[in-house]
Amino acid sequence: MKKPLVPVEQALALFTAAPDDALLHQDVVAAILAVPSATLEKARSVGDTDFPPFIKIGTRVRYRAATVRAHLAKLNERSVA
Repeated sequence: MKKPLVPVEQALALFTAAPDDALLHQDVVAAILAVPSATLEKARSVGDTDFPPFIKIGTRVRYRAATVRAHLAKLNERSVA
């Protein structure tokens, strides 16, 4: 697996400090989810709902911090149940 574009420690620091309405770059979200950025790109192109919803601003793709947190909580609920 390729080295993440954003170090995991840096991504986690950005994520935990970000307010809910913050818009996160896909490289940060990829590091948090421990997947390559290309996986998020592919998930977006095929409409894969196993990943957090994204926001498109012009040509840029961002993920709202609150949405990523909710997605992680949902994953945690699924793994515990």
